Amino acid sequence: MEAKRQEIIDFIWKGRGLPRSDAVRLRANVSNPITTLELKNLAAVDELVVTMDSLTSHIYRFRSKVSNGRLALYHAGHTASPWAAGGDITISAFLARGYDILAFSMPGYGSNAIFSQSLATTSPHDSFAPLETEAFTPLQYFVEPIAIALNYVMNRHDYTDVRMIGISGGGWTTTLYAAIDPRIRVSYPVAGSLPLYLRTTTCGAPEMGDWEQSLSGLYALVDYSELYVLGGYGAGRKQVQVLNQFDSCCFWGTRYRSYEGKVRQVSKGLGFGSFKVVLDSSLIG
Repeated sequence: MEAKRQEIIDFIWKGRGLPRSDAVRLRANVSNPITTLELKNLAAVDELVVTMDSLTSHIYRFRSKVSNGRLALYHAGHTASPWAAGGDITISAFLARGYDILAFSMPGYGSNAIFSQSLATTSPHDSFAPLETEAFTPLQYFVEPIAIALNYVMNRHDYTDVRMIGISGGGWTTTLYAAIDPRIRVSYPVAGSLPLYLRTTTCGAPEMGDWEQSLSGLYALVDYSELYVLGGYGAGRKQVQVLNQFDSCCFWGTRYRSYEGKVRQVSKGLGFGSFKVVLDSSLIG
């Protein structure tokens, strides 16, 4: 398991390892960007700016007034901001329980500007394909800002527990990041992925996703079922994958039944950690 995790890390960072840098540009005590509801237990909001060669990522840290000593990472995926599409409710719920929160968007979404290339008209991620070479993969754009922001706060605060939740593209990001960084003790990828053999382009919306979901060379090294196992592997770790049975976008239905039992069996056999799927069968809209 550790060898497989290292293989993924080596593919993404080409042998340099999971980033240890905590180099962020801090904008402390910025205005609360969430105006749609009252954030109870909010002490302050900071903005952490992480700059890579071709990407500037803006991460928002919501600090709790009365802390439970725990940290939550929330990844909003393909949304205009981390607090869009229900993100405000999620952030509010964690704050009310005493968590500090780091809130993320995907590359090219929200304030995260990609400035090294022109963006594709359908998705900024489609233009990543020709950038992947033996020496570089754009997958770094998706996960390196998370590692650096997490390093920054962990080096300055003694959090006893780190959890990660993400929806849609943020669910995919949660699946990948939990697989490579065991500091994420509990992860909740929501509507983020299915193994490639289960995806369809014939019923409902196409499910192959953007470039990062299926076209990177990563998937010659690891499949999604292995990522699920890795995401929950380790002492005290678990992954709970949430899927929506009537999802109007993707990963709908009950297809997870073809892999959940096997992934749970493998996870149990390893002796550390666990994996399960929770199906939301509610009808929305």
